[in-house]
Amino acid sequence: MEPFNIKIRVTEKVITLTILPKDNQYKIIYFGGIIGGLKQENNNLIFIKPENIVPGSLPLYNYKQADSTASETQLRLTNEVLQDIKIEVQKTLKNLPVG
Repeated sequence: MEPFNIKIRVTEKVITLTILPKDNQYKIIYFGGIIGGLKQENNNLIFIKPENIVPGSLPLYNYKQADSTASETQLRLTNEVLQDIKIEVQKTLKNLPVG
């Protein structure tokens, strides 16, 4: 499966997250760093903390607004944000062609 993007609303802004699928896990990427992951268990997506993900070549996410020229919105993984991420990933997975 190819990586895909989702959009969620965080404090009045819409942000884009990249989802990197591998096997039954999905790394969640924001501004080039891993903020967490999701694991498919039965028909549920379970959140994986960033420190429990094998990062590969990607670093863990670190908020850098003070050093950055990009308009990075600080992202806190509240229950609401995690639920929004799960919903958007599930919508995308549901709409992918089978094959």
